[in-house]
Amino acid sequence: MKYIKFQFRFCNTSKNEENSKKSGSRRKMRILVTGSTGFIGGFLVEELLAQGHEIVCLIRKTSSTKYLPREQVKFVQGTLESPESLARAVDGVQMVFHLAGATRVLHKDDFYRINAEGTRHLLEACSQGGKDLQRFVLVSSLAAAGPCQNGQPVTEVQAPHPVSHYGRSKLAAEQFALEYAGAFPVTIVRPPVVYGPRDQDVYAYFKQVKAGIALQLGRKPRHLSLIHVQDLVRGIVQAGFAGKAIGQTYFITNAEAKTWSELGTLISQALGKKCIRLVVPVVTASLVAAVSELMARIRKSPALLGFDKIHEMRHECWVCSGEKAARELDFRPQIAVEEGIRQTARWYERMGWL
Repeated sequence: MKYIKFQFRFCNTSKNEENSKKSGSRRKMRILVTGSTGFIGGFLVEELLAQGHEIVCLIRKTSSTKYLPREQVKFVQGTLESPESLARAVDGVQMVFHLAGATRVLHKDDFYRINAEGTRHLLEACSQGGKDLQRFVLVSSLAAAGPCQNGQPVTEVQAPHPVSHYGRSKLAAEQFALEYAGAFPVTIVRPPVVYGPRDQDVYAYFKQVKAGIALQLGRKPRHLSLIHVQDLVRGIVQAGFAGKAIGQTYFITNAEAKTWSELGTLISQALGKKCIRLVVPVVTASLVAAVSELMARIRKSPALLGFDKIHEMRHECWVCSGEKAARELDFRPQIAVEEGIRQTARWYERMGWL
């Protein structure tokens, strides 16, 4: 499934300009957060509450709200496929931070159904019922832009070239958002690898190191950009409230890229655990992914490591540039990677995850 056509929707220009000016302020606002029960979304809700905003959370019936301050937020039960619940969620909100999506699925079409079409449904609900909307912030992914070309960090001006179904679905979501840029102000944020307390993806690497093994895909170094979740949510909020961020896309990242080998060493040091580095050939990893996907379909639960993830991991450079965010938003990460890894390791240990 491909989404490449742009169709812009236009509304009252003077109203859009008025909303654009308002969105740069930091007065108390009613804000909808989708994906609030997820890793990043939970921290974003905390950050927005700390700034005094009123928060509405769109949640599924089966979602756990254990990390959300239930007494401080309003819950709207529903999904991105339910027009009725979306209409209730967007009613009276001045801002939307859209984080809901899927990173692992049983069937590739689910990426497009959830990430792309789900975003379109929300945008349409905002267009129809979000009369007070002053900003729509889409949290996308570096995967939408694709890996480095010629070994240089990816920038916002480069043409996207996603290499996975996940990345293509996130790019499709971006394109849908831009179609509505004439109806209300839109800002897009693309994080790289995100880590920190409560994360369950990079957590898998922590578990490997704790077991005494650091797996490395192929013999060549594989570089990646990272961002601590608390730095990321600060960057998301800065982008959401900055007037100059309207119509713009930003990579929110730590300037310090690492290799997976270096990341393994930092985790090993944080845990005080020596580990053996084990090189896994790409062919072997592909076989493991095949078995994982087979078992996933039997269990009806998405695999942690599937072919889509292998397509991304086989590329040697997933590094993006944060220069635009630094220049236009004055965004500066506050947590160095080494400190962030130590902090995260301590949290995993304290919570009994390791």
